[in-house]
Amino acid sequence: VADRVRPHLIGFEVDLNQAQLILSFDEVVNSSSFNPAAYTFHASQNQGTSDVTLTNSTMQLDLYSTSVTVILSAFDLNHVRLSPLCGTSSNCFLSVTSEGMADMNSNLVNEILASNSLNVSQFSADSQPPELVALSVFDMNSGSMELVFSESA
Repeated sequence: VADRVRPHLIGFEVDLNQAQLILSFDEVVNSSSFNPAAYTFHASQNQGTSDVTLTNSTMQLDLYSTSVTVILSAFDLNHVRLSPLCGTSSNCFLSVTSEGMADMNSNLVNEILASNSLNVSQFSADSQPPELVALSVFDMNSGSMELVFSESA
């Protein structure tokens, strides 16, 4: 009998200091099927203008597990940090389209709409201040300089 049961995203954790999103499913999933563009952060169970959809975050290679770790790209992490969402656990929700992940038999994950988005189960806020990395441009004529920081400031 073929497996036709679709996996369910049952929870997630966010650690903004470690740039990690940990996704928990009700069955083993194939991490190579991960599609970041299927995951969107929300400030509440409503779609809003501050929603952040992942773009180029990558899956930590866990291959086959019920829990998989996503390494948030600098681009995605900065968008989350600069948005009014995921500042606390009370405004950090996640939705997923069916293309977000598949199980070992290529059954796509059940979609979770923004209106039913999951609230984060464990949350670590961004508690590290930006660090000055470089002085990129210093113009003596205009008296201006360009500073480069480790994250959006």
